[in-house]
Amino acid sequence: MNPTTSIIIRTKNEEKHIERVLQILKQQTYQDFEIVIVDDHSTDRTLEIAQNYGCKIVSIPKGNFTYPYACNFGVRNSSGRYIVFLSGHSIPINNDWLRNGLSNFRNEDVAGVYSVTSALPNANLLERFLYGTNVIGSKRRLVIDRAEKVGMGVLGFTNAIIDRHLWERYNIDEKFARGGEDTAWARYWVERGFVVIHDKRFRVYHSHNMGPIGQVKQFANWVTLSRPRKFKAQDRNFETELEVQKSCSTPYCYFRKAKTSLFSFAKKLFEEENI
Repeated sequence: MNPTTSIIIRTKNEEKHIERVLQILKQQTYQDFEIVIVDDHSTDRTLEIAQNYGCKIVSIPKGNFTYPYACNFGVRNSSGRYIVFLSGHSIPINNDWLRNGLSNFRNEDVAGVYSVTSALPNANLLERFLYGTNVIGSKRRLVIDRAEKVGMGVLGFTNAIIDRHLWERYNIDEKFARGGEDTAWARYWVERGFVVIHDKRFRVYHSHNMGPIGQVKQFANWVTLSRPRKFKAQDRNFETELEVQKSCSTPYCYFRKAKTSLFSFAKKLFEEENI
């Protein structure tokens, strides 16, 4: 018999966190689920670890990765009525995480459930401040029922649940190759009378250990994702700021290189927006 829920985890070289993610999933108080690993040609121990936990593994055809493509590919290789999207470095906060998230689907008008994220325990001070503030300032449960409430980050597929029946009627839009596909899907269904639920009990630990440069770049990129954009491999690179930090021995050097990096990034973003 098919499981009620499918947990789809996108991975590429996630050996640092994937075992902890799978451990927490195996400890959930709700266990009627399968785990589908959608892998983009990992070269570390990601797949070995996933195999040890009995996950179903599907590989994205080489060169085909985009965020929405990976989501649709995972759903097509799953069987559950409820689809959970989870990043390979998103760690559920406790053993009731999945049960709490699914409890929101008692009403038929719910299209999806998500939550803001908390910083990983080993995150830097900036991320712990930013994401700690998000969690503290958010209500436990928020119903998003109007299109104007659907801003960037709503139903983020870092950790979200959607109804498969709705996905079958409208797949994740693959034109949003660079990101924003999750919010676009949420907006589509809210405009048609469904609601999206933010439930803080469904949050995960998720961060990239980015400092000021990375945070500014990430926010600037998010602002552009309200419309479809092409995917570029460097969109998945979160290490550039660490390289700047390692190459500098003084604060002056760091801020000088940070300024150059940000100006270069802003110029490239402006050029892309005006092509």
